[in-house]
Amino acid sequence: MAKRKNEQWRLSVNGMPTANCIPQIQVAYWDALGKQTDPVCYKLRLNFEDRYREITVDSLTVQGIRKQVKQVVLHPRGGKERFEAFLECLAEEPQKYINGWYFSAFGAHMLPDGTCVYVLGAKILGQIRAPFEIAPEIQRMQLNVPKQNDRRDVVGLPQMMDALNEADPKVMLLFVFNVFAAIRSQLERVGITFQGVVDIVGPQNCGKTTLAKCACSWLVHTECGALIFDLASSRAAMTRLLEVYRDCVIFADDQCKSEISSIQRQRAEVVAALFRIATSDSNIAAMQSRTTIQMLKRSASLLLTGEINFQNPSEVTRSIFVPLSRKIDLQKVPAPAMWAWAMESFLGWFVRNIDRLDALVAGQNYKRMLPTSIKLPMRTRANYDALSLAFELICLAALDQGAQDDDVTRWWEHYVDAVAESLAYQNHVLELAAAHTKRGNAAYVLLEGITEGAFTVCKKRKQFDVCDGLWWNGKLALKPQALETYFSKQPGYQQCKINSISKELRNCKALVINEANTLQTKISKIEQRVYLIDVEMLKESAEAFTS
Repeated sequence: MAKRKNEQWRLSVNGMPTANCIPQIQVAYWDALGKQTDPVCYKLRLNFEDRYREITVDSLTVQGIRKQVKQVVLHPRGGKERFEAFLECLAEEPQKYINGWYFSAFGAHMLPDGTCVYVLGAKILGQIRAPFEIAPEIQRMQLNVPKQNDRRDVVGLPQMMDALNEADPKVMLLFVFNVFAAIRSQLERVGITFQGVVDIVGPQNCGKTTLAKCACSWLVHTECGALIFDLASSRAAMTRLLEVYRDCVIFADDQCKSEISSIQRQRAEVVAALFRIATSDSNIAAMQSRTTIQMLKRSASLLLTGEINFQNPSEVTRSIFVPLSRKIDLQKVPAPAMWAWAMESFLGWFVRNIDRLDALVAGQNYKRMLPTSIKLPMRTRANYDALSLAFELICLAALDQGAQDDDVTRWWEHYVDAVAESLAYQNHVLELAAAHTKRGNAAYVLLEGITEGAFTVCKKRKQFDVCDGLWWNGKLALKPQALETYFSKQPGYQQCKINSISKELRNCKALVINEANTLQTKISKIEQRVYLIDVEMLKESAEAFTS
């Protein structure tokens, strides 16, 4: 309960001090991972004889409490002294006054005694003996479990994995990604890093949005079927979104299209910016108080549908791709309720077996998806190794629930097929990006072509008709068509017009300009106009580029 600025609090009843006027902490939020997500906060209940006041403080210190309690009017008969003494004891031994837990973040939490619990909607999975309270903003997310025909007792991880094994391999990849996202903060605790972005790509009307909503539907927002990001939000809102939500999947859909091209372009830029923020390796700096800056670790993951405007090839390697070449058979995709039951089943197992995660990572006893013989960027390998660890945990949970080793072998082969398709599409995107990325300036590219014999060049004018160029007074005369054809095949120059290429050559003084100040010139006894290239200046410009 927020206190008004000028309010006076009387810790006495009818003007007389009572035995119950000393404050008592009702519930407190204490999380070992709190420094990576939200500031640790405590809810204090100041008891009266017949009523109480509640305040929330960010530190159990005299200063932290006084910041919320601006003025306390106490009875003169020792009340003030007792209150000050309580504050001193509270600052010295805060654990003495904690009798419960206040959870203000969705996801996995490690308590000081080593117990792991999971805040899932309005419930907590795992063993917790002390009273607890959940923040209202967490309760907006509920499991998408139908009220009728609840078959959670017969649907667990083995049944879910068998259903995924019958569907397209890409669906299993999405499930593994969801599992990883749900426990990401705990995996980061043991040193497992992940860029945290999955991009479902494919043509229109192939089921990208439907598949994404099915994958996210184990979390339900009050207004939509998943935690769908508002593309009209600002950059600050995006940063705050990834800062607040942890162990959660944020879904940004490209179906939020507009008929106005400027608005659609703005939304595409927002998605691209959200992608860059989500994959940034740097932490988020947040003000915990006026004098304290807290570095927050991103623990939310991002699910996108549609193409991203990648700025450079390094961004391609940060994403896990789920390519859809045709409309997916949704009849074979497990129902949303089955996703919810399977996720709750796994999370319940995970918090009870958190020590098995530590053992797996410490001994590196989980399978590596990609052999070291395959040359891949470091972040790509780290992404798939992280998903392999999540898959290993799924298999361990399924084995504890009755699955057989043969089942795990079948699931693994199906999952390997999904990873192979994802990597193949990533390589395709990288090849396209390389084909549209300039590997040098025009002078460097042209000199490379001249050196490697890309042009047929003659020394006599009568042979010019059947050649691309002619050596004339120490300079190279090239036909416009030959120059344009050569550059059209070079990376990054496919869409460039011959005029822009020739202007770039002129700016580096490699193109000889005639008296009429035109880019093309005419040499004696040759009717066709040509580009006259000064090869020596071409070399100087190429050396300046490479130096």
